[in-house]
Amino acid sequence: MGRGATHTYLALKDAPLSPRRATGHGLRGRKREYLEADKTLMAFDETRKLARRAAGRGDSETAAELEDFAWTMVRASDPVTLSYAEQVLAVSNPTVRDWVRTGILEDFEGSPQRVGLESLARTRDIVRELREAGQNRDLMAAVMSRLEWEELQKDDRFRESVRQMKLLPAGFPGEIISTQA
Repeated sequence: MGRGATHTYLALKDAPLSPRRATGHGLRGRKREYLEADKTLMAFDETRKLARRAAGRGDSETAAELEDFAWTMVRASDPVTLSYAEQVLAVSNPTVRDWVRTGILEDFEGSPQRVGLESLARTRDIVRELREAGQNRDLMAAVMSRLEWEELQKDDRFRESVRQMKLLPAGFPGEIISTQA
């Protein structure tokens, strides 16, 4: 799979290795780890798809419950290696390390260094959207902007300010300037 692709289910795509046999260290241990992360991401994606379907039918309560459950799944899962994140995001190892350093990916220190699957899933979804829109350069800044925007939208005071600004008349800022002169 090339760098431009953002396919996830790494261990599942070409792995007839059964979980019972995937024990020990090295490749088998890594394979087992990837398999567990893949299973979680697959369940996460399917649950979110069900949430979108429920929302499309007008069942917003079920949609919200499914969406919450999906995020709880990835939040509760084990952190993954940087090499797994690199492959899921289809970016280089230095890029993954930069994204950990800037806080885009949640750092779980240790050896080998790991990142949270929740932050990886959120970042993967943003990277997919950006790439589908044709953006392949300066992904870190674009991902950071998107994450900051999502956080702002959760802030009740920010949403109220935006709502109030939408209610202002078209020339409002100019009127203030002209009356003070």
